[in-house]
Amino acid sequence: YMPDQFKYLEVAKNVREFDFLNEENFTSGVTVYLSGVFFGLFPIPFIDTIYSICMINFLLYFIIFIFLYKKGFLNSKFILWFYLSYPSLAMYSSLALRDMLIFFIMFLGIYYIIVAKRYLFGFAYLSFLFFIKFQNLLFFVVSFFVTIFFSKKINIKHLLFGIITFIFAFLLFIEFFSIDKLNYYRKAF
Repeated sequence: YMPDQFKYLEVAKNVREFDFLNEENFTSGVTVYLSGVFFGLFPIPFIDTIYSICMINFLLYFIIFIFLYKKGFLNSKFILWFYLSYPSLAMYSSLALRDMLIFFIMFLGIYYIIVAKRYLFGFAYLSFLFFIKFQNLLFFVVSFFVTIFFSKKINIKHLLFGIITFIFAFLLFIEFFSIDKLNYYRKAF
């Protein structure tokens, strides 16, 4: 087992026992706590072992599959089978880690921003990333701003939204732009 899996399981069990403020929940950081709270509040009957959280992750994977199928993105059998048998997604959906939760949030946020053009709804989804994986949110906001700024079909509404989003993101993440912080996250500890 990967050691992080037990941290998520412990927080999820504490949440199921309505012990949200247990000191053990916060020993691994706020990202583990918030992901564990999501797992603990997910509507499955029991969370007893790591396999319960693996089931939650697989259900997130399956929800994305149903969403893609209903929206018509899986229009050929090849694409359908490729999604279902893609090794990395299949592996990560079978672990009790937060990676599928991050993928789920990013998928829905990016879908609603890029495909559906519902910017507020998409950024509402992506705002959860600030608490569990802020690097992904920062990467997307900067990419979004650059895309809007250099788009040939630029209009004042999109430009204004992009500038406000960039300023907001910059103010939120200003403390993370030091060399020490970047090296801390680059080394992953």
